[in-house]
Amino acid sequence: MLSTKSIISQAIILGRLALEVGRQSAVLSAGRYQDRMDSIVRLPTTLEAFIDGASGSIGNLARKYKDIQHLFFVGRGALYPVALESALKYKKATYRHAEGMSAGFFKHGTISLIAPGFVTVSSYLRHMPTVISSRRPWRMSARSPPAEGKSSDSDPMTSTKPTF
Repeated sequence: MLSTKSIISQAIILGRLALEVGRQSAVLSAGRYQDRMDSIVRLPTTLEAFIDGASGSIGNLARKYKDIQHLFFVGRGALYPVALESALKYKKATYRHAEGMSAGFFKHGTISLIAPGFVTVSSYLRHMPTVISSRRPWRMSARSPPAEGKSSDSDPMTSTKPTF
């Protein structure tokens, strides 16, 4: 079983390895390399700012959905592991049903399970097409489930401002 600390550590190590490969192969300029390394150094401060900025929104969502019994966490691309980890943490904290899955898997089958009492949390980056695009809500709204989304409209390596 992986912990959040180990997942974050592995992601940082992978990111640093990618930066080193980019620098050594001259794919990354010295300036871009240094900017990315600086963002890793700022990560603790960035995470604190995120938590401080998001606490109110997270509390509001928790109160709104405190009685739900089923939760889907959906992530696309690099955010797929976030969906898996979020579902695991939710299950451990609440002893309720939750599943994390990739957006592709969700939209090609699992979406048929959506019914009242299910909530879907979507994680995506704004520069990527959304998991629940303008064509998707009709599929879900026909079954009356709520859907919540989290996105970032800037580079996650340099952004300190969360958006909800």
